[in-house]
Parts: sequence; structure tokens; C-alpha cells
Amino acid sequence: CHEVITYSFISSRSLDMLRVAEGDKLRQVLPLRNPLTEEQAVMRTSLIPGLLQALTVNVRLRNMGVKIFEIGRVFISSGIDRLPIEKTMLGILMSGPRHEEGWNVPHDDVDYYDIKGVVEYLLEGLGLFSAQFRHSTDIPYLHNGTSTRILLDGEEIGIMGMVHDSVMDSLDIKVHSYICEIDCDALSRVPRREVSYTPISKYPGTTRDL
Repeated sequence: CHEVITYSFISSRSLDMLRVAEGDKLRQVLPLRNPLTEEQAVMRTSLIPGLLQALTVNVRLRNMGVKIFEIGRVFISSGIDRLPIEKTMLGILMSGPRHEEGWNVPHDDVDYYDIKGVVEYLLEGLGLFSAQFRHSTDIPYLHNGTSTRILLDGEEIGIMGMVHDSVMDSLDIKVHSYICEIDCDALSRVPRREVSYTPISKYPGTTRDL
């Protein structure tokens, strides 16, 4: 995946596009007192709107194979006259062809198992082998058939799945997209399996032909 850096300010309409219900924690936004534009009027509570905006720009430029990630902070309001809750999140978005175009590669698109494989590879690389993937039906911006909550030692650390068709229709994008968002702060609290190393031999190997 290619890294992107999106704005920390988003439009409040982004949450309407994601069908986020009133009372959801993603609705606990911090409005800016003097925003430059209506499209950057509140602090983001999720990386997903920015990743979807990056997808939209790429698709309009006919770059259909989009595999991007972002590591950044989100800001959740904790009440008047109180500092917001800041979290470091990882967002991943995959859409379009699985491989770059070529005469000798199959022409198939990414699916749920591609992004699930990326998440598993990431967690195992961090020494976290106890991840559970639990089906969920209450994430409004993900398709019910693939909507998944990611758990480690019983604690939810993120979500992933295929972006709901209504969200893609509002972006006027006709391809399926898969998205994941992981709480990096929660990751850091999970104990890791110890990794042991054996030093490389000081002496070069030899080969004998007898």
C-alpha cells in the first residue's frame, strides 16, 4: 500500500455520507471556530472520510487500482471546556484490480480476503497472534456480509469490511472498496509474544565436492 496524508479537518456531511447515527462516538466532533471552508469545518473522528476522498480523486483520474494507508490522529470531543480525546489510528483502503495491469497477470479485483490478509500479516509481524475476526451487523458504512470487528484478547481494536453500496453511490464510484481502521493505541496495550534471535555464525559456510 502507498501512504497518504489527509487533512485533519473534514466536512460534517462526511458523517452523513457514512450513515453514522446520532449519538455515535464518531458524531462527537470538534467544530472549528473559523473554518477556511465548509468542507473543513470539524476535526475528524475517523480516518475513513479522508481515505474515501483520496479514492474519489484517484478514480476521477482513472487510477482504478488504489491501495493506500494512513497513520494519523483522530479527535473525539469529551465535552465543553475539556480537552478532546486523541487517538492514533491506522486506516487502510483497497479497491480495484488486485494486480497491476499486464498481459501475464489475471484481471481480478481485490476482495475481503485481501484486506483481511493484510491485517493478519500486520498483526503477526507485530507478534500478535491471537486476533479474532467477529462478524457484525451494526457498522452502518460497511456491507453487512463483510462487516467485521477485530478483537485482541477480548478487546476491540478495529473494524474492516466492504464499504456499503450507498456510501459508494454517494461518491459516484462503481467499484467495490474495502476498508479497515485500527486503533494503534489499543494495539500498544496488548502483550506481544516474545521473539528470540540466534546470532549469525561468525564463519562463512563451506561446500565440498567429494
